[in-house]
Amino acid sequence: MKGRKDNVPITDEQLAKWWAKTDAATEGPWCVDECYADGGPPMGVYAQHAADKFLNVFRAVERSMTLPNAEFIATAREAMPALLREVARLEKLVCPHRQSQCVDCGGNS
Repeated sequence: MKGRKDNVPITDEQLAKWWAKTDAATEGPWCVDECYADGGPPMGVYAQHAADKFLNVFRAVERSMTLPNAEFIATAREAMPALLREVARLEKLVCPHRQSQCVDCGGNS
């Protein structure tokens, strides 16, 4: 499995930055624009907010963008907030004292 290979814990600062980026991004869900995948302009990712309202979220400038990369970008819009919520839920299970300094585990929020 690709991905994080080290065993370094994610910090509260990293989580805060990821939440900020998630909150600042265009609302989802996002979809992959495959109309031009074969020989046309570069593919991209868009958000559809109504039947006739499409917002370009990302359009690759070069043809080097592959379909798996576009699908990853589109999936991240809904996956990232879900994963951040799950981290918060699991942290509370591990240490229910996340709201203040924990004398039992040393953690704080």
